[in-house]
Amino acid sequence: MKRILFLIGILACLGAVSCGDHRTSTAAPGVSPQDTIRIIPFGEIPLKCYGEQYSPDRCFNENEKISVALSKKSVSFVVNDVSYIDQAADDVCELGCEVFAYGNGPNKVIILDAFLEYGHLYVVYFYNATTLKYLGKKEITLTDKIAQPIKLQVGRIGDELEVSFQEGMEKFTFNLNQGKDLRDRDEIPLAELMEEHKGNPEYVTDNLIFTRDENHQLQINTEILSYIQHNSTAQDNAYVIALEKYVSHAIDGLYYYNKKQWTEGEMIKMIAYAANTTDPLHKKLWKESPEHWHNGMWGNILSYCYLVHGKTLWGKLQSQWEEEHDYNLPYLREMIAYAMKFDRFGPPY
Repeated sequence: MKRILFLIGILACLGAVSCGDHRTSTAAPGVSPQDTIRIIPFGEIPLKCYGEQYSPDRCFNENEKISVALSKKSVSFVVNDVSYIDQAADDVCELGCEVFAYGNGPNKVIILDAFLEYGHLYVVYFYNATTLKYLGKKEITLTDKIAQPIKLQVGRIGDELEVSFQEGMEKFTFNLNQGKDLRDRDEIPLAELMEEHKGNPEYVTDNLIFTRDENHQLQINTEILSYIQHNSTAQDNAYVIALEKYVSHAIDGLYYYNKKQWTEGEMIKMIAYAANTTDPLHKKLWKESPEHWHNGMWGNILSYCYLVHGKTLWGKLQSQWEEEHDYNLPYLREMIAYAMKFDRFGPPY
């Protein structure tokens, strides 16, 4: 009998231990793999921008090798010395915008914060160390709880990118496996690129001809200038007019508005290459189709320098060109003489 009672006691004790283990397991269940995924934060990358404060022409960070250039019809990027273009970003910054960048190791996030009448439109791009991808866009409306200034926070959770603003408020996510790979601009044949942007020539003239390399040195795309020189006609002159506008606005920016995108020496070199391209075409073609050349008033860069900036630029320009032997450009001497025949009524007949 004692043995039976002893065995019952042992079994009761074992049962109690077993029940105790079972209760502990129920109270603290195992953590699922999904719960163990932690957000990987992306730190903000400071960008230097040229242009207006809320309407930048270009924003960049040389150390991180990021550059973003905005035009009316598209946005172009350079990341790790590879150029990309998003042609679907049509007038995204029409009411103004800011550009932000974030990074974690080789991965980068670029966000365009475009201003809307009652809110913001966020356009998001992700660089995965090899390609740049458009992830999508998200529109928000400003409320009492979501007001200026908005402070973005960016992080990665598994295969998703999370963007949030104003701690504790709304957040949105993008799947990193989806989206659209942006085309490497350098792989687009020049003739195709120029034909594609004929309706928006400013994209080429404002972003692709005069650029800076990784050492911040001025680079001039003579291949594009040669294309303009050999493919413009009296009626098909959109690139000529756009280039003349870009250079004249850049000159005004330097001398009237103290914009520092280009130094005076760089500007004078840019004028040389641009005028060597556009001014001979103006002289040769404008009389054939005056309505396409504003009766000769547009399309000539050096006459603008001579008539409008004669006291500040004209003498410095000729002096630098003489020192540089006209950069071996063939038409500058002739175009200087032609420009000096203009007056406020237009070109010589």
